[in-house]
Amino acid sequence: MIGLSKAATAVIIVIIIIVIGVAAYYLYTGQQGGATTTPPATSTSPGTTTTTGAGGGVIKIGFFAPLTGPASADGLAARTGAEIAVEIINKNGGVLGKKVQLVVYDDALNPDQAIAVANKLIEEDQVVAAVSGSYSSTTLAASGVFEKKKTPLVVAYAVNPKITEGKHYVVRVGMLAETEGKVAAYAAVKKLGAKYVAILYIDNPYGQALTDAAK
Repeated sequence: MIGLSKAATAVIIVIIIIVIGVAAYYLYTGQQGGATTTPPATSTSPGTTTTTGAGGGVIKIGFFAPLTGPASADGLAARTGAEIAVEIINKNGGVLGKKVQLVVYDDALNPDQAIAVANKLIEEDQVVAAVSGSYSSTTLAASGVFEKKKTPLVVAYAVNPKITEGKHYVVRVGMLAETEGKVAAYAAVKKLGAKYVAILYIDNPYGQALTDAAK
């Protein structure tokens, strides 16, 4: 999408995927709430807590990202993408007559805070699903909570393979670190003709996964 960062674009795609999944679930379980016969909600404000649409209420989708700290540029861009997606969805009637409400938290690129946020989204906010607009370290930490609580988590761009490995409720739409690292090494050796390669990496799940793949 023109004018948006990769993080923002990835999150827009993720939100749309979640909304499709939620709609499919409601249709499958017969919980449409009359959405096929009643006009959709008229409010167009993303994140609203009340609606006039069929069945009333909202569909809550959680979102966490580093909105403060050293990774805030990506986190804020990801939040913008999520807000754009929710606005588009709500302007087009929401999901089965219900508005989508985005519940946003800052993980500050802190794994412990990400775990606390995951628990809050599930237990207090009671979201139907959540989006990680965050990095590998925080997403990896939070993923275990979502898996244990059987609440879907869709990962926008965190690349560490352990985030989704062996999990049934955590999925990713971005590329794995294994692919990125191997492609970088291939380009250095096969395309640029390098005989010796030095790797400078950040010592966290993101940097470790890329380095392991490149080796």
